[in-house]
Amino acid sequence: IKVGGPAFARPDLSDQVDQFFSVAFQDLDFVSYHTYSTGSTSTPNSAIWNSAYGLGGTTISVRRILSKYRSTSEVEFFHDEFNISWNPPDIRMNNEIGAVFDALALISITNSGATGSMAWNEADGWYGKLDNNFNRRPSSYLYQFFNEDMGNTVVVSNSSDISKVVLFGAYFAGTGRTWYHLCVVNRAEANVVLDLKMEGLPSGIKPSSVFDVKQVYTYGGRYSSVAYQDLLKGYTLEANTVTIFILDSGNL
Repeated sequence: IKVGGPAFARPDLSDQVDQFFSVAFQDLDFVSYHTYSTGSTSTPNSAIWNSAYGLGGTTISVRRILSKYRSTSEVEFFHDEFNISWNPPDIRMNNEIGAVFDALALISITNSGATGSMAWNEADGWYGKLDNNFNRRPSSYLYQFFNEDMGNTVVVSNSSDISKVVLFGAYFAGTGRTWYHLCVVNRAEANVVLDLKMEGLPSGIKPSSVFDVKQVYTYGGRYSSVAYQDLLKGYTLEANTVTIFILDSGNL
């Protein structure tokens, strides 16, 4: 049995975090904490997305405070509740704006080295990835696609302008084949033409090799495909979308 907590509601209040760790540090197998980015519907999308893309800093801060009292190498860190607003309703938690927020948050939290992350919550009128009748909202597809495709070995990916496009790459090596995954988050609030350069792909790739495409957009999730040669010519990303490109080395 693992023992931990305490689901900090305000991990930014570092003095309170420190006081808890100063007493409980010897007994913690894991630490958990929550964050919300705004209490106002007038906060611009760009600001809440900046907040999401900085959420990994919470894990870094909590780990740093705990390290004053013990080694953190055997402690698990769970960012186990987050969303846009602590003062609902905010319709952005129910639409594609929230899906972009969730993607940026998951990327940042993963890059920070957190053990795991969980959003609030599965189903309700204000926060849910499903509505009260269990109809799917865009973010439900975001979590489905990330669980299917982005939970493997993280690779280096860079964007020339993270205020418009954020990248996150991963690969999975199976028996005799490798799957390559690239997530592209369009947070520019406008259509963007992706000028993509990819290194480290299998030597057998051809201009006609096909990438499967999964995309989260206004109306949920959709599937398509694109040839490698067409992807490199400039791929148009619709505004406020999260797109995952998948290449299977066994199907070149």
